[in-house]
Amino acid sequence: MISCKVSRAKFVRYGSRLVYSMTFAVLAAGGVIVDSHAAPSLSPSMLKQIQKLSPTEQRDLAKQYGVTLPTSMAWEGAESQEPLPLPLKQNVLDDLIDPELDQASWVIDRGASEEEPLARFGSQLFSGDLETYAPSDMTLVPSDYMLGPGDELSVRVFGKDAMEAIVEVNLAGQITLPNVGSISLLGLSFEEARRVVSQHVKRRLMGSDVVTSLAKLRQISIFLAGEVNAPGNYNVSALTSISQALYLSGGLTDIGSYREIQVRRKDSVVARFDLYDLLLQGRRTDDITLQSGDVVFVPVVDGIVAIEGAIRRPGRYDLKENETFVDLIAIAGGFAANAFQQSTTIQRHDSIRGFPSVLTVSDPNSKIILHDGDVLVVREGTTELGNTVELLGAVVRPGLYEFSIGARVSDFLGAVGRDVLSNADLAVGLIVRRVNSRLDIEVLAFDLVAVTQEPGGERDPLLQSFDKIVVLPIPKIFKDIESNVMSKTERGEKTSKFYDEGTALVSAQERILSRKSLLKPIIEKLRAQAGSGQSVALVKVQGAVKEPGEYPLIAGGGLGFLVELAGGLEDGAYQKAIEVRRIKTTDEGAFIEIFTVDLRDDSKLELESRDVIRINYLPDWNPDETVELSGEVRFPGNYALREGETIGSILRRAGGFSDKAFPEATRFTSLATKELQQVNVRMLIERFEREQSSRRSVGEVDEGSRLIEEGYASSIIDSFQGRLIIDIQSILAGVESADVLLQDGDKLFVPRLVESVTVAGEVYQPGSFRFESDLNYTDYLALSAGITDRARRKDIYVIAPNGSVTPMGRSKRQLLRFDRAGVGISPGSVIVVPTNYDYQKPLDRYRGITSVVFESVASIAAFLSISEK
Repeated sequence: MISCKVSRAKFVRYGSRLVYSMTFAVLAAGGVIVDSHAAPSLSPSMLKQIQKLSPTEQRDLAKQYGVTLPTSMAWEGAESQEPLPLPLKQNVLDDLIDPELDQASWVIDRGASEEEPLARFGSQLFSGDLETYAPSDMTLVPSDYMLGPGDELSVRVFGKDAMEAIVEVNLAGQITLPNVGSISLLGLSFEEARRVVSQHVKRRLMGSDVVTSLAKLRQISIFLAGEVNAPGNYNVSALTSISQALYLSGGLTDIGSYREIQVRRKDSVVARFDLYDLLLQGRRTDDITLQSGDVVFVPVVDGIVAIEGAIRRPGRYDLKENETFVDLIAIAGGFAANAFQQSTTIQRHDSIRGFPSVLTVSDPNSKIILHDGDVLVVREGTTELGNTVELLGAVVRPGLYEFSIGARVSDFLGAVGRDVLSNADLAVGLIVRRVNSRLDIEVLAFDLVAVTQEPGGERDPLLQSFDKIVVLPIPKIFKDIESNVMSKTERGEKTSKFYDEGTALVSAQERILSRKSLLKPIIEKLRAQAGSGQSVALVKVQGAVKEPGEYPLIAGGGLGFLVELAGGLEDGAYQKAIEVRRIKTTDEGAFIEIFTVDLRDDSKLELESRDVIRINYLPDWNPDETVELSGEVRFPGNYALREGETIGSILRRAGGFSDKAFPEATRFTSLATKELQQVNVRMLIERFEREQSSRRSVGEVDEGSRLIEEGYASSIIDSFQGRLIIDIQSILAGVESADVLLQDGDKLFVPRLVESVTVAGEVYQPGSFRFESDLNYTDYLALSAGITDRARRKDIYVIAPNGSVTPMGRSKRQLLRFDRAGVGISPGSVIVVPTNYDYQKPLDRYRGITSVVFESVASIAAFLSISEK
């Protein structure tokens, strides 16, 4: 381990590589010493790095490099000087280069943003830490290493005169061993020097064995010039190569040549080093070991070209004279797998016209000569697979399959249980086919059952390349599964993925698709391709089908296929007279034609664009209409309605009333009546709110008045349940005018007989009392301790058991005790005494009257007094 002391070493990123901003490290014991006379000029980025040093370090650095720092430079922070360990490692290129693969082993980061400039190839070599590429004394010394002054040898003698000595080669090229004397090694290689030392020792010390090794390499002085980041004089190990020296200098500048690096010795160029040979092919033949006094010179690059797109190694590359298109493709690693090799563009600056021009290279082996500044763009090929058939929908194995001439649907869907899901609609399948170079489509239909039962038959369609086979799920089954999936969605579980155009995305968990999501992209495509002179190939189905809506027009298919595409007929569909609405166009305009067909006879009727098919239900078809009977009837439950069903007839079907029934209190509620009641109440509330708003605008409403709150209004509306007052006795007697025609959802409730009368409201003792036939409502008010002072006497009313309301305050005689002519009270009746909200206590009322009289008399007296004057 060699310890070194680093004053400061900073890196600045230019593009995608790291170079030194300042290189002035002082390495002890064989480290690198930078000559201050070769210091580079300080760029703004360097000054920014210097700002982070302490003031003392800034002054020392400026003095060492002979520059003047700006007076405004302030110290932003400093790092204390401390010894840093510098491990001695083998040349990092041995790790970067794979000799077996004969290519660079690093991988350029391909995830960088497209906005980032392309990295210059080779700059990655100089992006690591200095210590990882420093020359090492632990490196094995080659046998042809030429010894020189400063090298130290370790000589170990074994035998009677055993000894161990470390000796240095002096300036005369000699070493001196104890008991042996001086040995001249001038001009010898290391291997030759070992033999010479062994011979001398054995001659002087008889019977001895000698082991000679290189203890320490000498330091040599080299100079780096040209386009390097830190040119200057360097003291380096005698085994330093060209690439190592470049690394120590911080790498090359943006305009330095990676492919024409020269080593100048005395007055001649002794080596030319192409760094690409090392990086791309692993050849180190020209990466020679430097000698003392060598000058490593990096000239300005002759040219740089860039290549991007579908290439294995995008980047900027140095260009040699007469290099061609195919040469660059090879240097860049070749085309990527998805490259469209027949269409590569070259963007080239035209110095004559003054603006770039574009060249298209269609030959991937083109020998076209490249120029400085060229930008090559390799385009990607299409991602669409050719020669395919795609399976979509309720199939076991959706996806793309190879198409072959003569292929039929049965080749892909040969068995129901093996190839299609259990929820597949076997009545109809679709084939979506391209019809022209504009990629327009048409839709064909086939019978999936016939395909599986008669493979290769007439009803097993031949396929074409790019056909899409769509198998739809059964509508009702999917709705049940869909509701289950929606409930899972609420719990945060994984839901199904649906079809996207050109792709079948099926969840591995649910594996279901909806008819709507499968047909949607087909319908959108048909609508989009319709234009001038071409009608949209869509039709609509309404009425008694399971999935009404808009569907593709089946090419060569008839009305029957369209009905199956809509999920099939509903139960009760009227097939005898199916209505077809068709738009006819002429030169004068368009008109609508309506006609009917019998589906059983005209299932192959050829449809046209924009046809609207309506399928009605059978007359009087109501298989699901029911009415609910509950309470005291002999056979309560839900009863299916028939045409003309009434309350009287349904009671007879239910066996009449039980022995405990209270027929007069029968409660009948109707959905139609409920809807009508709620509509009327809503209209009344809205009218009230409008009146209140109008009064508030003119200041006629008290501050405490306000509009009906929304929640309160809703509760009022919901309180109306559609009860209809009926005369059950007249109905039982067979009076047709009293009977009610029943509808789906109506309810009839017969309560048990009750023998009580209830008094509620403004009475002193509200409650229920045993019914007695000789008592009227005034008697029951008396039983409740009479009415209070807050009662509205004129508005007392009685609610009969059947829900009818009779006001009792219209005649004053009905309030008299002796009057027995009032309305009779029956068991179950409720007598209601409403509250008088305008009630005022007598004392307060008398005070008000007295005040008004007094003020009136005083006004009259004052008037008379004035008149007398």
